[in-house]
Amino acid sequence: MAHTATERRKAPQSVDVRGCPVFRWRLSSSSITDEVICRLPPQLITYVIHTDGKIQRRTPKEITPGFEETIAYIYLDQSGHNHDLGKYCFIEARRHLPGNVEVEGSVRLIDLRKVHKKYKLGNVSYGFTLNTSRYYIGDVALASLFGAMLEAGYDDVVCNGFSDHLGHSVGGSSSHVNGTNGDFRYLRNDGTVGPLHLAEAEGKPHLLDEERQAVFIEALYRFGWKSMLSYRYVIDGKEKLLKRTRHFRNHHHHLHLQGYAPLVEDIHD
Repeated sequence: MAHTATERRKAPQSVDVRGCPVFRWRLSSSSITDEVICRLPPQLITYVIHTDGKIQRRTPKEITPGFEETIAYIYLDQSGHNHDLGKYCFIEARRHLPGNVEVEGSVRLIDLRKVHKKYKLGNVSYGFTLNTSRYYIGDVALASLFGAMLEAGYDDVVCNGFSDHLGHSVGGSSSHVNGTNGDFRYLRNDGTVGPLHLAEAEGKPHLLDEERQAVFIEALYRFGWKSMLSYRYVIDGKEKLLKRTRHFRNHHHHLHLQGYAPLVEDIHD
């Protein structure tokens, strides 16, 4: 259908690696005088997440007013397609050592309650839920978590939390500071997302989806968590321990992520 001279037409667009719209508009002799409205995207800090575990932190020379405390997240899949995972506001908190000991420096924290719980475009997807009062994750750690979840592609990930809004470790643990160390329920093989104990009185290790759990752990390792705590379990009389994890008391019902050392490349645009 032809457009009238008074209609405003939107140019079709895609998204580049910084989350900026890319417009493609073919002008014909009849439409060359049409009005095309192009609103420039905000300039803000953007994390570009690569499948090999690398995270690019792109910082513009000037940040658009109003976006000084906002970070955009883009996932670059194996086909070279960009996936816009959203823009999220962060808060700054003091940096801490384990035990909530204040030290010099600050960290950026993002509220996981505000993060999109599902994403799907083609065969790229993730899905997670929260079971925690430790809602805050570090800004770079969120990029790593996005990368790991998208690499695994599961929709039943349950996060037991990272830190509180002060970057403190709460809930009886001393190591969950700065939004980098996190806990997750073990992945089940029965289609549910409830708690799963690998041992002790409530142990049901036969419900552990060992294959999917191994894939998720490898993805978490690739994106920065170089140390993880788990628990030995027994199936068919054979004692087992998940690869890349270390047995530790009281971790029969969750996987603990620590030793965070992501590969981050800073780019100043």
